[in-house]
Amino acid sequence: AQRLPHQQGYPLVQKLYERHEWTDDTYIPQQVWWALESQLRRHPEGVLDLLKSPSDWQHGMLRAVLLERVSRRLTAEQERRSLDLCALLLRKAPDRDAVSSLLRGMDLALQGARLQEVPVSLEEAMRDVTSRFKSNPDWIGFGLRIGSVAALQSARQMIMEASLEVTLRSGMIMRLAELHDDDSVPILINLLKSTVSGDALRLPAMHGLRRFEQPEIADALLELIPAEEGDLRRAAQSVLAGRSEWARRMLLLIQG
Repeated sequence: AQRLPHQQGYPLVQKLYERHEWTDDTYIPQQVWWALESQLRRHPEGVLDLLKSPSDWQHGMLRAVLLERVSRRLTAEQERRSLDLCALLLRKAPDRDAVSSLLRGMDLALQGARLQEVPVSLEEAMRDVTSRFKSNPDWIGFGLRIGSVAALQSARQMIMEASLEVTLRSGMIMRLAELHDDDSVPILINLLKSTVSGDALRLPAMHGLRRFEQPEIADALLELIPAEEGDLRRAAQSVLAGRSEWARRMLLLIQG
């Protein structure tokens, strides 16, 4: 299969990974991958012919081994042609697990690197999968890594979603803060002011705001200090002390 032209190589690879009894074998999936990778190098678009219908995506070896490696191999090239192909695969993916496998491979390919520019096709594919399936923190995390506008919007929605676990929301707060996403500042300030949020969410919001310089942050913290105590108050004082003008205003507040 490695040496055959793509018209014959891809169908042969497909027949191999359709053998479910080989999925858990120690060696065969790796050998099938080598054959598939050889075809990808020479004619990457041929992989689309293997995945024309939802039923084509259901084979165990494809799910367990190959999908992630396909997207990882394509993304590692960082070429527009390969990234457009990843976008097509995301659009064709019939369910959440398939999407997760593809994005996991893409994420692994970009560890220690970044895309210089997000292709329009990939941005649209991210919008497509998040509209077809409920948002997934891992998908959003990958989108943030590549600078996807759709992912930024989803991340902001996530930190406002009260039904989600606090750990997910606080983790997304820190991701947005690390990216210096200015549009998240009003959201973080509202979380900080809301006693309904609880300290488990208000403290991450406080620490996230440390990375920004907007004057309204100081206004919110100075308003908060007299009404709070404990960790939240100490965190507010620490954030204010980190900027000279904010520290001066805090001292004036303390002095009365």
